[in-house]
Amino acid sequence: MGERVEVEIDWDRCMGSGNCVFLAPETFDLSEDGHAVVLDPQATDEAMLRAAAEGCPVGAIALSKGGAALLPDERGA
Repeated sequence: MGERVEVEIDWDRCMGSGNCVFLAPETFDLSEDGHAVVLDPQATDEAMLRAAAEGCPVGAIALSKGGAALLPDERGA
């Protein structure tokens, strides 16, 4: 297929809402202190990763592919 999607969590922004875990439980989990952590970015397809990132209420999830940002994008984040 194509290049792999990279997933990063901004821990300073993450408030631990858990939306990402709900939408992509194979990729995200919450740490003991309540921050989202990335388990396996390849366990979820790109469309669901985008949905999880877009569903983050504080925009703490950034997606990129081949060094180019996928999200955040037009949201101005």
